[in-house]
Amino acid sequence: TIALVQLRVSGRLRFVSIDRQRILAGIGKRRFGFFDQFVAAEDSHQALDLVTRMLPKDLKNTLVLEQPELTKSLDVSRSEILQLRLEDNPAVAYNQSIHEYYDWKVDIPIDPMWAKQAHPTFSLDLTKFKIPYVWPWDIQYLGYSDLFLGPITSHYFSQPLTYYPSFSISFAAEPGSYCYMYQHEWYLTQVRPKLYREFYAPEMPGCQLYLNGGVMSGKTEWLGPYVTNDIGDGLEAEQPLKQVSLAGFYPQNIDSDRSPYARNEPTEVTQFGPNSVTFRIENSRDGLFYYADSFSTEWVAYLNDSPVPIFKANFNFKAVFVPKGTHTVQFRFEPWPYHWFFSLFLWLSVPALIFIGRINWHSD
Repeated sequence: TIALVQLRVSGRLRFVSIDRQRILAGIGKRRFGFFDQFVAAEDSHQALDLVTRMLPKDLKNTLVLEQPELTKSLDVSRSEILQLRLEDNPAVAYNQSIHEYYDWKVDIPIDPMWAKQAHPTFSLDLTKFKIPYVWPWDIQYLGYSDLFLGPITSHYFSQPLTYYPSFSISFAAEPGSYCYMYQHEWYLTQVRPKLYREFYAPEMPGCQLYLNGGVMSGKTEWLGPYVTNDIGDGLEAEQPLKQVSLAGFYPQNIDSDRSPYARNEPTEVTQFGPNSVTFRIENSRDGLFYYADSFSTEWVAYLNDSPVPIFKANFNFKAVFVPKGTHTVQFRFEPWPYHWFFSLFLWLSVPALIFIGRINWHSD
């Protein structure tokens, strides 16, 4: 499983440098693996400070756990905070750019005259811009590269975890592939389609940017919100887009079969959904199984169908203790309304069944 660049993490992680975030979230690698040692933080503030200042190579080998009372019984090597090497002035993602999640970035100039031409479409051969690797826009490669509107390094919104992309991914292309559309139109067509039909156009726009064999093509109007027929001739129409930026991974840095963490064990994802995931693990020795998915107290874990505690790991993720041997680990999201309504259903249904049964008995 490849972790997408748009991470589902707390906004506070914007203070953690991008190279550390890539490890914490398993970007470009497996998002799960084993740790054989941990350090116990007193609370979330200390945990955040540790993942912010620990050396990246130490983050690969030492897991930061909270809930110090729970960790006392763990049969895993424990390190003391005083033994860690902590940077005094680490880099912070707040001063970095979103493209740094990737291995490379190439700026692609746009001819301003395109926006003023009457021709409704254009094409651009990306192979002419020394792009290290052109990933196909197929769903199986979603997240391996991304396209950004304008000079992303000079804008506030290019900061990690605060970036609101100018392009939005659409699945209106050929089956199994994706394309891009301008986010303002995406919002109108996907979130407020009735408003779009009434005030903008009778037909919904589909893809505005395609990729086919290294050639990017699309509608000329996306060259800004600038020359569209629904904005007019104001200031925006006088400032056509001058460039886009394409960022991506090197193929050799993508490995969905290995995690960036201390130990890899044969692990199979046997079930995956929005509210549950199940792993089958062949574990060579006792250890902490780390899953780079957001922590919440409403997640529950089961080891071989028996409930086990979930540790809050690396400030925002999950970990469970897994002994040596072959095991099944399942995470399930069970928010309190689920338990409340389920209990209410049982409380109401049992008397109802008894009542119906008595009616049927008397009728017989």
